[in-house]
Amino acid sequence: MKDNTLSKIFTNDAIKNEYKAKDDQYFKSLELIIKSHQLTLRDILTAYPSFIRRRDMPRMLAYYELYKLIQYMPGSIVDLGIFRGAGFFNWINLLETFAPGDRMRKVYGFDHFMGFQNFTDSKDSGKDWLEENNENGLLANSDYELIESLLTLHNGDSYFPGVERGKLIEGDVLETIPEFALNNLGTRLSLIYFDINMYEPTKVALNNLYDLLLPGGVIAFNGWGSLPWEGEAKAFEEFIAERDLKVKIKKFDFSTMPRGYFIKD
Repeated sequence: MKDNTLSKIFTNDAIKNEYKAKDDQYFKSLELIIKSHQLTLRDILTAYPSFIRRRDMPRMLAYYELYKLIQYMPGSIVDLGIFRGAGFFNWINLLETFAPGDRMRKVYGFDHFMGFQNFTDSKDSGKDWLEENNENGLLANSDYELIESLLTLHNGDSYFPGVERGKLIEGDVLETIPEFALNNLGTRLSLIYFDINMYEPTKVALNNLYDLLLPGGVIAFNGWGSLPWEGEAKAFEEFIAERDLKVKIKKFDFSTMPRGYFIKD
C-alpha cells in the first residue's frame, strides 16, 4: 500500500484549497484588470511590481542580497535547475546591472529540461509528494527552446549586445557538471545556487564544483532543510562530513528562499 505519510505532513487540504482559491482569484482579477484597461505586454513588464503578488517579491530581493555578498569578487555564477528561468535570468540581470563591463563573469545554467527524474529511493523522499501535489507543474518538463529564445533576447539586450552573458548547458547534470569542471580550465565561481533538490545531482555538483568556488564565495540551497527534499540535505551533509568542513548555514529573515546559504572559508 502506498505510503501517504509525506502527503499528510505537507498537505492540509483545507489550507491548500484556501490558498489555491486565493491564487485563482488573484489571477482572475489581474486578468480582468489587464483586459479592461487594454494593457499591452510592454505596459505590464515595464511596471511589473504593480502586477506581481507580494510573496513573489522576497525571492527577487533574496537574490539581490546573495549577489551583494559576491559583488566585488571575480568568478562566475552557476545556477543548477533552471525550470522557466526566473533565477537564471535574475542572475544575468544582476551582473548586467552591477558588472556590465566585466564580460568574464558569466551565468552558467544547468538543466536537462525533463522535469524531476531518477530519484534515489534510499535518499530521496519527495517523489510521492510531488506526484500528489503537482498543481504548479513541478513535474512538468521545462522548455529548453523557451529558455534558449529568452537567452538570445537577453544577450542581445546586454551592455555589449551579442556578447554572451549567460550560457545554457543542457543535459543530465550527472554528466554535464563533471564535464564542465574538467574542460572549463581556469573557470572560477563566486556563487553556486542549487535548485535541483535531489540527492545524486546535488552530490555530483558539490563534488565537482566546490573546488572551483573561490574563498568567500556563496553556496545557496533552494531545498535544503525543507521537506520533502531530504535528498538535497543528505547530499550536502555527507559532503561536508567527507570534507570535514565547518560551515555556518544562514538564511534571510524576509524570504523562505533560499532555504539556507553559507560562505566558503
